[in-house]
Amino acid sequence: TLPMKISRALGITVTTLFVAFAVHAKDLTVAADGTGDFKTVQAAVDAVPSDSATRIVITVRKGTYAELVVVPREKKNLTIRGEDRQATVIAAMNNARLNTGGRRCSFSVAADGFELENLTLHNTTPKGGSQAETLDMRADRGIIRHCNFISFQDTLRINGRVYFNDCYIEGDVDFIWGNGTVYFNRCDIHAVHDGYLVQSRNRAGQLGYIFVDCKLTGDASITRYALARIDPRVFPHSQVAFIN
Repeated sequence: TLPMKISRALGITVTTLFVAFAVHAKDLTVAADGTGDFKTVQAAVDAVPSDSATRIVITVRKGTYAELVVVPREKKNLTIRGEDRQATVIAAMNNARLNTGGRRCSFSVAADGFELENLTLHNTTPKGGSQAETLDMRADRGIIRHCNFISFQDTLRINGRVYFNDCYIEGDVDFIWGNGTVYFNRCDIHAVHDGYLVQSRNRAGQLGYIFVDCKLTGDASITRYALARIDPRVFPHSQVAFIN
């Protein structure tokens, strides 16, 4: 094959050649119709080199991608950017009943320096279908911009230091939760049923969840709703602040 011919001409092994190609990988494109580098988001994530010192951008074109996505710890400094916030949708069903004791989200991130922009994540688990995160982020220095997150129970689970800007977040029970230090700037947060908005579990000496210039709305049918709840005997240092 051509790679083997090139490797013989250069006096290097095929393995070395492929490693060199991976190290110099550039930005990638995902398109469901096959016009990009990959048809699925997960395939593009898998192709990104590990522990990259420079940022790599995966652009996801318009379309609905029915898949569960995992960004492992070694895929550092990665940006996934949708072509259109409303028309680029990653949607799949996953929840605690389907995966007892395992990963129950539709999109999980363990890589530091991760950025997500301009798309919609939707966990299609129906109402009453148990805990079902759209985004489960257990990483540091994350930035989330111009995104929509739609589920019911536990829509967002955020651990680590993460910044959200201009996002729409929808759910009903504890639909923003975790032990991270998280700053929400100018986000729209919408409750669809009676329930609870935030459950912050931050540790001592660590800031919790901060909401600044956000808009909180709810369906007309809601009769009882709490901005935040916690058991102080178990999580005595929990902190939630709503500003402006």
